[in-house]
Amino acid sequence: MDFLAPRSPAPQYKDLIVAQLKKDLAIRANLTVSDYYFTGKEFHKYALLCLLAEYYRETVELDRCIKTVEAGFEILITRKNTNALRYDTTWFGLVSSAGLGPSQELADFGNSYYNDHHYHWGYFIQAGAIIARLDPSYLPRIRDWVEGLIRDASNPSPLDTSFPQFRYFDWFSGHSWSQGLFESADGKDQESTSEEINFHYGIALWGLATQSLTLEGLGRLMLGTAKRTTQTYFLMDSNNKVMPEKIIANKVTGIFFENKAEYTTWFGAKPEFIHGIQMIPCTPITEEIRLEKFVEEEWTTILSKIVQDAVPEWKSLLYMNYAIINRDEAFTQLLSVPLDNGVSRTWALVSCSISEMRLLVEEASLK
Repeated sequence: MDFLAPRSPAPQYKDLIVAQLKKDLAIRANLTVSDYYFTGKEFHKYALLCLLAEYYRETVELDRCIKTVEAGFEILITRKNTNALRYDTTWFGLVSSAGLGPSQELADFGNSYYNDHHYHWGYFIQAGAIIARLDPSYLPRIRDWVEGLIRDASNPSPLDTSFPQFRYFDWFSGHSWSQGLFESADGKDQESTSEEINFHYGIALWGLATQSLTLEGLGRLMLGTAKRTTQTYFLMDSNNKVMPEKIIANKVTGIFFENKAEYTTWFGAKPEFIHGIQMIPCTPITEEIRLEKFVEEEWTTILSKIVQDAVPEWKSLLYMNYAIINRDEAFTQLLSVPLDNGVSRTWALVSCSISEMRLLVEEASLK
């Protein structure tokens, strides 16, 4: 496990990727932080560009990129952002102040009432890990803030009286639950396994960047556990023997409640939403979760039939996923399709150009 996949992007795409990288790095990042979910995606998107600037030895752009992300973190650390985090002495956690006013409970997806913290914090934790790796001198400045997020959502220590242990991760179920302090007739739920995976992956990377074997091990353990349950209960290929046949036919469960599975999302029932929310964000760990057999079946039976008419910005997620089985066609599409707001075109192209290389390496190892 590392910050980038263990293979180089396909060499024939290098010039296109580097040219796009320079374009993306020239775009002014919006890291002013008015909310935590969408701003977290911006931090993550821009930090990944920093990582690619290092990989392609774009030193001037790299220095500017790092400074941009660090300036964003300074706003958070000094609490100069709108809706700064507050420590809640009732439930012992960090919450956005956006939802603390009258009738504001659902602000930022209910963050103030503990909805989705593992989704939101994963983006910031991974961005922090990338910056700590690229600029170790900044680690002392950022460490307490990032580890505060980890403690809030996944505190491993029973001796830590400031936060409960494993607020979201259910070791019996083998995955997290995202619902916070809201009543639900069907119990808690999980909508986005990929964002849960991103949280665990982020903790492992933070452990790598800070040389903390404890946090790296914590991230790896939760990641390995969630990987197995995700491939059993949430992403279902034709070999699945656990879920009902009618649900397996959908390939993904949709919202997975304690009491039911519903083929929808909290924000709409379009197929690109239901499937795409299980793809976001695409990172080097994605290929370990979304296996070729599953991707082939999901694409053939469902996604290939809806991709042309999908909501434009969701097409980028569908094609980044499609690259696992058809790199060249996906790359062509990703040169121009509208992008999800958490994805840079450079990262989409790099992820795509790496995907099929994995299959070539695996085939070579079998010969």
